Amino acid sequence: MIKIDIQIDNENLEDGYEEKLIKIANNVFQKAEELLPVLNYPEGKAANSEVFICITNNESIQKINKEQRDVDCATDVLSFPLLEHKDGSGKITKYDINPETGCIMLGDLLISYEKVVEQAAEYGHSMERELAFLLCHGLLHLRGFDHIETEDETVMKEKAYEILTAAGYERV
Repeated sequence: MIKIDIQIDNENLEDGYEEKLIKIANNVFQKAEELLPVLNYPEGKAANSEVFICITNNESIQKINKEQRDVDCATDVLSFPLLEHKDGSGKITKYDINPETGCIMLGDLLISYEKVVEQAAEYGHSMERELAFLLCHGLLHLRGFDHIETEDETVMKEKAYEILTAAGYERV
C-alpha cells in the first residue's frame, strides 16, 4: 500500500478537487503496486511505501524547474525520487525507510493544476484522466523508470499504459 501525503498550493482548484485527487491517486498507485516489482524491506518482507504530492500552479512549478533542473519553463509534473532504482526495482536499505511511519520513502511529486486543465483540453480527455496519467508518470519516475533513451521510454510508456488501463484510465 502507498501512503499519500498531499499539499494543495493552488487557490484556483475546483471544489472537491482534493477528494478527486485522493481517489485517483489511490486507484493508480494500487494498480501500480500490483503491476510493478514488489519493494522489500532489507529483511525481505513486503513493505508499504509513501509519496508526497503537491498540487501547485505554473508559476511555482516553473520556479522549481529552473532551480532544480535549470529549465526555465512550466512543466506538468516534477518527480523527486528518493530511491536509487532502475526500472522499478532495486535494493532497499534501512535509510530508505521513514522511522516514523515504517514506510519506504519513494519521493515527491509536484503537479501543476493549470497544466492538468490545459493538457486535458489539448488531448481531448477528462481532467481525471490527465491527472491519472501525471500521477502514474511521476510514480514511475519515483520507482526508477525514465525516458531519456528510446528503449527506456518505450518500457516506461508500456508500463504507464498497463497501469492506466488497469486503473480504468485508458486513453480513448
